[in-house]
Amino acid sequence: MLAFITIGNILLSNIFSFGWGGYGENVGFYTGGIISNMWYIPALTLLAAIAVLYFDHKGSNVFLSVASMLVLLILIVALRRSAYIILAISIIGALLFLKINLKIIRVGLVFVLLIGMASPFFVTIFTKQLEARHKTFDKGVDEESRVKETTELWNERINAPSAFTFLFGGKPFNSIGNYGNGSFGDRPLHVDLNIVFFSAGFVGLLLYCIFY
Repeated sequence: MLAFITIGNILLSNIFSFGWGGYGENVGFYTGGIISNMWYIPALTLLAAIAVLYFDHKGSNVFLSVASMLVLLILIVALRRSAYIILAISIIGALLFLKINLKIIRVGLVFVLLIGMASPFFVTIFTKQLEARHKTFDKGVDEESRVKETTELWNERINAPSAFTFLFGGKPFNSIGNYGNGSFGDRPLHVDLNIVFFSAGFVGLLLYCIFY
């Protein structure tokens, strides 16, 4: 169900040009309600769908296979590093802990073949996305915005006049202009752990890590 919701969200947002676009807005690619820090949702949706296909011994599910392929194409075109990392870690984990059999090889080959067949429909958008983000990829680690926001936020909170701010945070989910002495302008925090630390402090961050 989540796979079809993800696909419907992307299709409608691009047909009617609404929702969040990020770097893709400049090339006419919109992601609807899936904003920058939510790309783990379609990534995990894809992994769940593949898991169902793997453990379903009654045969393949055509609709689920098609949905998985479409979600994978969306992830490729979206060019979100967080989603790529989730997929990479999961694939490595699957290779380490799952028994590699003919079914896995067959599914993998079908996915690669279908992506190749569908490439004429998305390669142009992907290329434009890549060009729009080349400045981000060319930056050094110390210049990456997520690294800078993490450094600035932690330095700011550790050196805060009040220990309460460090322990319990402040101004929940209202990070725009409220971290890094406002040097980031209207850019909100992007890293999930930083958002939790900013909103709920070190105590909230510990609880988040314990439960999730």
